[in-house]
Amino acid sequence: MSANAKYNTIEDISILVDRFMREDEQLIGNPLFADDDNVVILKRSLFGLVSKVESEAEYEEMLNYKQLLHRQIVHYSETLEQIEGLVDDLRELIVHNIYLGTELKLLIHIFKETYEREPDLSNKDERTPQGFLRYLKLNCRPDTVAHFIGMALQQYLQANYAEEPYYAGEQFFAQSYNYLVEFILEAEEIEKLLKTIQEQQEELLWLRDMLITTEHQLQQDPGNEALLNKQQKMASDFMTEKLEMEFMSNVLLRLF
Repeated sequence: MSANAKYNTIEDISILVDRFMREDEQLIGNPLFADDDNVVILKRSLFGLVSKVESEAEYEEMLNYKQLLHRQIVHYSETLEQIEGLVDDLRELIVHNIYLGTELKLLIHIFKETYEREPDLSNKDERTPQGFLRYLKLNCRPDTVAHFIGMALQQYLQANYAEEPYYAGEQFFAQSYNYLVEFILEAEEIEKLLKTIQEQQEELLWLRDMLITTEHQLQQDPGNEALLNKQQKMASDFMTEKLEMEFMSNVLLRLF
C-alpha cells in the first residue's frame, strides 16, 4: 500500500503524492483533494520543503515543527467544536487539519525512505508551536485570527487574573482585544513583537515612577482633584499596559 511507495529522489514527489491519493485509506475520496488544484499545491509545498533541507537533523527538526503546528490546529479545532457561533472558523480549520496532516504523513514517509529509519518526533528540544499565528494569518480569514486571539486572551485572564476587578470589565477587554488583533494582523516579523514588548516594558517603568511621584504630591495636597484624576488615569494605563505586555510575551510571542 502507500507505506510501501518508493521514494528515491525529489523528482519522485509527484508520483508519490499520486500514489498516496489512490491508495491511502484516509485520502481516497477525500473532498479536499478531489480538487486537483489542492493536489498541485501539496506537491509544490512538499517539493519546496524537501529541497530546502540540507541535512538529516534539519529534516527531523522540520518534521517536529510541522507536527507541533498540526497538533495546535487539531487542538484549536476541538475547542471550536464546542462553540456554536464559530462554525465558519471550524470549517476553515478542518481543511487545514486535513491538509497539514497529509503533508506531515508524506514528509515522514519521504524521511523514512531517505534515511532508512523512523524520525524522532518527540520534540526533544521542547519547542512551542511558533509560527501558528503566522500560519493562520497567511491561510485563514482575518476573523478567524481575531477569534483565536480573543479566546486566548479570555483564557489568559481567567487563568491569571480571575479575581482582578479591573480586568473583568467589558470596556477593558474590548479595548485590549481590538489593539492586540490589529497589531497581530499588521505585524509581519517577530522583531516587531520584540520591539513592542521592549517599549511596553519601558512605558511600565515610566508609569510606575510617575505613579510614585503623584502619590507623593497627593500626600502634600490630598484634595487636589486634578492630581487624583491624573493618578487614576495613570493607574488604568499601567494595568492595561501590563496585561497587554504579559499577553504578548507569554502567549503571542511563542505562537507567532
